[in-house]
Amino acid sequence: MQLKSIIKFASLLFAAPVFAGGCEDIDKCPAEILIVATKPEYRNEEQNQGLESVRTTLEKFSVSANKYEISPEGVSTEDLQKILYDKNNKGRYKAIIFPNGRVSYSNGGDVWSSAIRPDQWKVFTDYSAQTKNKIVYLNEYPSNNTGTELAYDFTGNPLNYKVPQPIIIEDGMIGADELNKLELTTEETWHFPAKITPNAPGFTVVEPLMYFGPNNVAPEQTIGAVACETAEGAKTAAFFTSFGSWSRVSAALNIYWLTWVYEMDFSKISEAQYSTEDAIRMAASDAPRSTKLGIALVLSTISAVLLTLF
Repeated sequence: MQLKSIIKFASLLFAAPVFAGGCEDIDKCPAEILIVATKPEYRNEEQNQGLESVRTTLEKFSVSANKYEISPEGVSTEDLQKILYDKNNKGRYKAIIFPNGRVSYSNGGDVWSSAIRPDQWKVFTDYSAQTKNKIVYLNEYPSNNTGTELAYDFTGNPLNYKVPQPIIIEDGMIGADELNKLELTTEETWHFPAKITPNAPGFTVVEPLMYFGPNNVAPEQTIGAVACETAEGAKTAAFFTSFGSWSRVSAALNIYWLTWVYEMDFSKISEAQYSTEDAIRMAASDAPRSTKLGIALVLSTISAVLLTLF
């Protein structure tokens, strides 16, 4: 990456005070992507790795981004509006990314909550509906938030959520052929086989982006990610697998959701001008393959999403 691109990304990613950085005027910190996460002192190691996966991909391929971190005390709806819209009520971002599902933090032990109030999630869906821009949830749990439910409930044996499954990208999607050639699996990640809820309330579209192939505990092909559209026009994607900088799967899937957001070849997204196929190969080959950090159960996502259903 050129020095100019590195400086530009760094200045954007850590720009305004709400983004834990330098410039005081958000209007002087333009970016295509907004990353929303819990403040670092309240994140666990897996949450850090999920955020790092996204940051690494965006930096590597010179896609501009800002980061908004929220403490357990929460954020006012007014502040959320200021982050999302400029003074002319125009949306600031092409996409909003939640790298750890529902911006969760621990209340102690296994008790987790979201830093965003249940009623405030509508601020984000309204943003998508009004601006026609998109929302992406990584490390998400199947729920009525996305018109989905668990295909197999392994509550009594959660280790089944770690049994590897093939990853299959929906035919016709940008990058599908290259991703499927890689023969990716969930070996390095926790994942939640899902199914689409028939006639899910509030949605006009819930369609697969990705599948989990059969294995010995989930004998049928299941849903690994979906694209949804609400009756109001909000468009979201949800990936039912954990993401982390330790995972080549995460690195490749980061390219996938970026092309879903922009609906164009990756060469037109990245300042580095790599094609979708080249970007996928580079991302998957460069990522570390250690599974050391992939073995932490994503209780934070499961617990927080149950508190934010709407």
